[in-house]
Amino acid sequence: MQDFLIALYAGLDMVVLKRDSFKSYRRITLATDWYLNVLCSDEDATSQVLDEDNSTPFLDNFLMEVELSCVELSHQEGENFQNPLFSGIWAENDSSDQAVFFEAEAQLYKNEWLIIIRKLDRQFHSYREQLQIARDNMLYNERLEEEVRKRTAEVRNREEEIILRLLAASGARDDETAAHIKRIGLYSAVIAEALGWSKQAIDDIRLAAPMHDIGKIGIPDAVLLKPGKLDPDEWKIMQMHPVIGAKMLGDTKIPVLQMAAEISLHHHERYNGSGYPYGLKGDEIPASARIVSIVDVYDALMHKRVYKKAFDETAVNDMMRAELGKHFDPYIYEVFHGCYDQIREVCQKVPDNTS
Repeated sequence: MQDFLIALYAGLDMVVLKRDSFKSYRRITLATDWYLNVLCSDEDATSQVLDEDNSTPFLDNFLMEVELSCVELSHQEGENFQNPLFSGIWAENDSSDQAVFFEAEAQLYKNEWLIIIRKLDRQFHSYREQLQIARDNMLYNERLEEEVRKRTAEVRNREEEIILRLLAASGARDDETAAHIKRIGLYSAVIAEALGWSKQAIDDIRLAAPMHDIGKIGIPDAVLLKPGKLDPDEWKIMQMHPVIGAKMLGDTKIPVLQMAAEISLHHHERYNGSGYPYGLKGDEIPASARIVSIVDVYDALMHKRVYKKAFDETAVNDMMRAELGKHFDPYIYEVFHGCYDQIREVCQKVPDNTS
């Protein structure tokens, strides 16, 4: 039986040692070439004892852990079992300076410590190479993703700069303040997030919503800047600004400008179909435009203009609730009302006397 076990361990590429005394271990299986030539090169073929004088530094450190466990166990009366100790995988260089990988395990069996040393086979080397390839690929993908994020941020920054320049050009022609335009985008982003939109779509509406009235750049000054009430013909001209804005922003593959075009075209539509330019109603109106319709009216009511005073929050809420199902989408309005603390914070942080 002993010969069978010795042959079995040899076939498994293992060497088993039994503790004799402090840091002295006797080999009880056949010595393999790797054991003699790599792990204990100072031991000749006739010796069966491994100690600190003829073991490698890593293995010697592991044997010291075993000794510490022996001391600990000696203070535990009646204990005859301890969980195995594991060395983890380590590498040694052979005579040709090639890395050879090992792992060791120490077990207490019938009051005797056994050390089982395994040489890891070619399958481990293949697995290790695959891990290294996977790691290299992961690092490459991380660098690639970082580059994509960097380029995407650069594109977004350019888009935002273009949008700000367009808004500056259109804002110079009417009484809308830069703060009002900024608030519209921030309000819209708050609602889009509450509606569960994607991060990209939320950022798109933040930039697109401020362009809702950009079509006013095509309205004659005599109509746009008229201090009094518009006559029917002038009102027809004013009602063209959604179409003008959509034409300015349309015919593009840039998502943020596509959204800006649909907001420009539809933000004066009303939920009951009484709006313009096409009299759409309900879900026929894009969600982005239904959002902007609410926040545009809210912001106009909350702030003083040359032609009106600012209303308090209670009055604004009462006036807007009276328009549910008529001017406003009831569901989106309730979402708006549900995140009103954030809406109020935007309103307070971006007053009309700032840009």
